[in-house]
Amino acid sequence: MSRWARALLLIVFAVALWGAFAPGWGWLAWLAPAPFFLALRGSGLKRGFLWGLAGGLLFFLLELSPILVLWPFLGALSVPAWLSLSLYGALFFAVLGAMVGWRRRRGSCG
Repeated sequence: MSRWARALLLIVFAVALWGAFAPGWGWLAWLAPAPFFLALRGSGLKRGFLWGLAGGLLFFLLELSPILVLWPFLGALSVPAWLSLSLYGALFFAVLGAMVGWRRRRGSCG
């Protein structure tokens, strides 16, 4: 699978998971993981980690963007807070991506 296809799948994943938090759209949470796992098909440990980090970072940048509303109170400090919290949250998806990529590379999961 090409890099562009993986990137597009991760964008679909992040937007779908982000959309699942909107009222009435919770059913998207059941569909959102599918593009994530498809994007990790055939990737190894290292690339699975990086692709998972990219997808998780995109999701958390969208999800935590309301932190930027604090700009009038915190000033420029709100941007590093937004970025660092997004990166911290994305580490979960990075580790998940590494495990899925490693297991898929070994051929033990489908």
